[in-house]
Amino acid sequence: MVNLKLSAGSVFPPVLATYLHTRIKKVISQPLVLTDWQGRIIVGREDFPKVRGFQYSATPSLDTLTVGVKEHPELVGIPLYWEDKPLVVVVTPFKESEQQLNAAISSLAELLIQQFIQEHRPKPDAIDLLFTRIVHRPSTIDKEELDYQLAALGYQSELASCAFILELENFSHSYLEDAGSLILEKGNLIANKKKDIEAAINGFFTKNQNNLIGYVGKDHFLVIKDLSQNDFERFKSLLIRHHKEVTGPLCNVNIKEVTIGLGTLSVSLRDLTTSAQTAWQSLMIGRKVFGPGKVYAYDRLGVLPVILGSQAEEKRSLAHRLLDELQEADLIETMQVFLAADLNLTKTADKLAVHRNTIIYRLNRIEDITGKDPRRLPNALELYLADLFLRYYQESKV
Repeated sequence: MVNLKLSAGSVFPPVLATYLHTRIKKVISQPLVLTDWQGRIIVGREDFPKVRGFQYSATPSLDTLTVGVKEHPELVGIPLYWEDKPLVVVVTPFKESEQQLNAAISSLAELLIQQFIQEHRPKPDAIDLLFTRIVHRPSTIDKEELDYQLAALGYQSELASCAFILELENFSHSYLEDAGSLILEKGNLIANKKKDIEAAINGFFTKNQNNLIGYVGKDHFLVIKDLSQNDFERFKSLLIRHHKEVTGPLCNVNIKEVTIGLGTLSVSLRDLTTSAQTAWQSLMIGRKVFGPGKVYAYDRLGVLPVILGSQAEEKRSLAHRLLDELQEADLIETMQVFLAADLNLTKTADKLAVHRNTIIYRLNRIEDITGKDPRRLPNALELYLADLFLRYYQESKV
């Protein structure tokens, strides 16, 4: 695997470095070397055999077209970027004053990088493309097309199955942006991670291994789990209870948490699409409201999918109207614990390790600020929903 960390001092993919060096040198017919941000030579050492490395007179930045080269006034460094990320510095015998020529080299290099990326962009496999549509654009695929595509993949859609989505926190950033090469290795990294997921699932659930796994973007992988010889309720119970054992092999120095959204049972094509959609809802709601690192099953989220499923602006408005003035962290925490403790003063005091009278005082303060008494069920329900909406829409004050 080619390693490239897109930051200052990064290791540049040798194949892209060689490509740039060869193409640019053909145009300018001058000695040419590519270095990293610290001046270490990546390719072109033969053009400067007596030089071990370079030092730049200033730190390269997006605001500067060129940088001077210390101890080599006859040379100039031209920093190259891709999507505002530093890649390499081109060192060649042009003066900093020759702005037009330096700008032309910079533009040429940018065009070459773009062409290289387009030529080597990884092609998503058939499962990735299909699953991405099922999760993110379900209206673009009909029953007949889905049936044909699944059949082509060797999957029997009428068998009992269920969909679940794994969120491998930090996968996209650590593997596809930082740890992987600029473009060449992305396809292999995704394919390898799908193999890891398959091994983790089959290593625990040894029956029914006719599963499909697809990458659906960012940190997310969709699994269609074969349940033809398994009870759905038992599978769900085992997955929730043994989440850490199942997902443990997927965690490493980069991926700390794996969160799972589990959809509904599927026994038909229509069910399969619904299962994938409910898996996505379960993941989004569970992670945002309750946090990462758990399994969230759709049928165990109660009314939350219904409550959080639409009319976001109205929900935000309710949350802000009730809670914007509630600024004190201890009041917010007390309200949340009190509501979670079924409006029980003693349980709340024990949980927060404070005197019962302190809880009463704080609840009175909440009523004064919000106009809602958390001890009254209708008011408690309003405050609970307002707090829920803030957390779901990632606007919580705590």
